[in-house]
Amino acid sequence: MHVTGTSWFPDHHHYSDADIEHVMQQAAASNGALVVTTLKDLVKLPVNCDNVAALEIAAVFPDERYLKLLQTMLLQAVGRLK
Repeated sequence: MHVTGTSWFPDHHHYSDADIEHVMQQAAASNGALVVTTLKDLVKLPVNCDNVAALEIAAVFPDERYLKLLQTMLLQAVGRLK
C-alpha cells in the first residue's frame, strides 16, 4: 500500500457533505485511490461512497496484566459514578 494523502477528523466527528467531498476529491486526484477509514466511522458515510475500505480497530493486550489493570481501573471509575 502506498499512502497518497491523509485527512484527519476528531473523534465523534459528524462528517459534512464538504468533508466527504474533499476526501473523495483527494482520492480521485490520486488516480482513484482507495479511501481507508475505521469501521466505526464507515457507518457515518453515505452509502454511495465508492472506493472506501474500513479497518476494524481493537485494543490488544499482549500482557494480560495490563488488561486486568485496565479492567480494575474501569470498574473503579464506574463505581464512582453510582
